[in-house]
Amino acid sequence: MLDLVGEVDIQWRGAVSNALHDAIAAEYPEFLQLETARLEKIMARGKIRTEAEFYLVRHNIDVLEGEPELPEELRRLYALVEAYEARA
Repeated sequence: MLDLVGEVDIQWRGAVSNALHDAIAAEYPEFLQLETARLEKIMARGKIRTEAEFYLVRHNIDVLEGEPELPEELRRLYALVEAYEARA
């Protein structure tokens, strides 16, 4: 699913990501918990290893953009994405 969100036009990606997140939270919260655990491992490692991890981080950026209380987390996520793209 997150791969599909990556294909959405940038102007709509935030809205689509938020809608996907809300739907998953309501209908399948266990999946969201697993994805959160995966994101925490990536953040602790400080490196994105796979394309799937890239899309997970990118999705979280899309969900968090516009949340003024989370600028440090967004900076960390942006840094992970930038480092991954530089290697690709």
